[in-house]
This record gives sequence, structure tokens and C-alpha cells, in this order.
Amino acid sequence: MNMDTGTGIIVVLFIGLLLAMIGSSDSKPKSDKPQNEKDRITLEALSGKTPIEEIAEREGVTVDEINAWKEEFINNGIQYSKNRDYLEQQQFQYERDIKWFEETCEKFIGSDWKEKTDYENRNR
Repeated sequence: MNMDTGTGIIVVLFIGLLLAMIGSSDSKPKSDKPQNEKDRITLEALSGKTPIEEIAEREGVTVDEINAWKEEFINNGIQYSKNRDYLEQQQFQYERDIKWFEETCEKFIGSDWKEKTDYENRNR
């Protein structure tokens, strides 16, 4: 067997492998739906009023995608629940910091410090 024949066989096998991989892909391509659409679809699926298969067909996505979105949605809810106390504590601390800042500005700049500094129109 010369080098050209061996290379040809490898190329044919490689192309065959690629075609087999492409042909075995029965699922639809993953959707590029924005997060608010995924959330809307997920909430509808979680409500149980409409079968997931019907939702998937209507929305142009796969059942597997909806199930993955449901799992992510639920996991995010669990994570938020675990972190809720911490997040509320952080919010309270930020509110205290803002109050301190405002009181300090009033003390050193004057009662009209918001107008002088254009505080209400700052970039947030």
C-alpha cells in the first residue's frame, strides 16, 4: 500500500465519520431565546396546564431544553432562598451607608447639597 492510498482511506473514513455524526443528530438546534422568554416558557411548563411537548412544539424548542430551563430556574430559586438573609443584610447595610453619606454631605456642604452636587441626576 503506497502513501497516496493510505491517505485516501483515512480521508474517506474521516468523511464517513463526520457524516455519521451529522446524521445521528436528531435533536433540533439549541434556541437562542432571550432569558425573559425562557422564563415565560418555564413558568408555563411548571404550571402544568399545558403538556411540555405542546409548549416545545409551539415555541420551536425541544423538551430537553425546557427541562433544562426548569432545572436552572428551580436551582436559582433555591440559591436565592439560601442567600436571602445575606442579601437582605447587604441591602440594609447599603441603605445605612447611603443615609450616612447623605447626612455627612448635609453637615459639610449644607442642606442644599443635593442641588449643589446635582445628586439626583448622577449616573447610577
